[in-house]
Amino acid sequence: MSVYRPVNRVFGVHALYLNTMFKGVPMSLKSIESVRSAGPHVVIAVVRWSVGQFSPPDGSIVPASDDRMTLVFRRSQAGLVLVHGANVQINAIAEQFDPSKGPPPTR
Repeated sequence: MSVYRPVNRVFGVHALYLNTMFKGVPMSLKSIESVRSAGPHVVIAVVRWSVGQFSPPDGSIVPASDDRMTLVFRRSQAGLVLVHGANVQINAIAEQFDPSKGPPPTR
């Protein structure tokens, strides 16, 4: 059984899903954490977003969060073309123990 689906259909379904789930949800770019070349035709960016509360199709409520997104772009004659994105919600409790930020808070 093939799982291949035409690209235009995949884009269309994703657009419908995202435009429905995130319609009216406030989002803002907090920072661009890094932009690196990964060869002559590839650029990888890591960005941080603030995303408001939203509701996925199951009707549950996802609270507002900060998210970190990795974006992979391919260089083309028209400019950079997004070819992949991965999003991770930042856990505020775990973030305070990030060793790159120094010692954890004390009580």
